[in-house]
Amino acid sequence: MHDLFEVGTVDRRGFWCQHDVCYINPQTNGMVLKGRSDDVFIQRGQRFGSADIYFAIHNMEEIEDYICVGQKKWNGDSRAVLFVKMREGYAFTPEFKVKIANKIKNELKEDCVPELILKVQDIPYNVNNKRMENDQEIFYNSKSNIFLHWI
Repeated sequence: MHDLFEVGTVDRRGFWCQHDVCYINPQTNGMVLKGRSDDVFIQRGQRFGSADIYFAIHNMEEIEDYICVGQKKWNGDSRAVLFVKMREGYAFTPEFKVKIANKIKNELKEDCVPELILKVQDIPYNVNNKRMENDQEIFYNSKSNIFLHWI
């Protein structure tokens, strides 16, 4: 088991590679570590992950925080659902949703644009300060959650 762990986290040059989501701040050249994102979606035949979405939108000044989860659709397909928390002073408008979609389309592909983009008041984190993607995905895919089934 230890060997399998090392194979997945240490590359051939001996560097630790946990594959966390991070980006480099262009003003400070400092690295901002956002935490690991393993969720992968298949939407419209395109395979991508929440980390891809986070990378595409991380520098949008209007957004304070975000979480992207996968949701199984009634017909067996799946879709990505992006929840955004707006910074104070910015409004979540239809035009802003188009701006988010265009940013993701330009950074990734059109098929990677989440089918549903919603505003939320807050984003859930666990005690380790990581987004609770898995718990949110379980909730949004539960049969008792009627809200997202009708959107």
